[in-house]
Amino acid sequence: MANRCLFVTEPCDGFSPLVEGKHFVLAEIPAIPGQCQYYLENELARLEIVEAAYQFVTTDLDASVLCQAWLSKII
Repeated sequence: MANRCLFVTEPCDGFSPLVEGKHFVLAEIPAIPGQCQYYLENELARLEIVEAAYQFVTTDLDASVLCQAWLSKII
């Protein structure tokens, strides 16, 4: 995501605070090739997710932001 790549994965738990459909694509294993094909053919849809994910992981999930939030809880 930090390299502006579309992340397509099978259903899983524990991806919060990332939002499925906004930051990445979640699909059952048999549907993953079709999802990949869709986003290869629909650049605007792909770029929308890619850019939202990039902005999120390079700002809200930046290590300095996460560490500062953690430090504020323990100090």
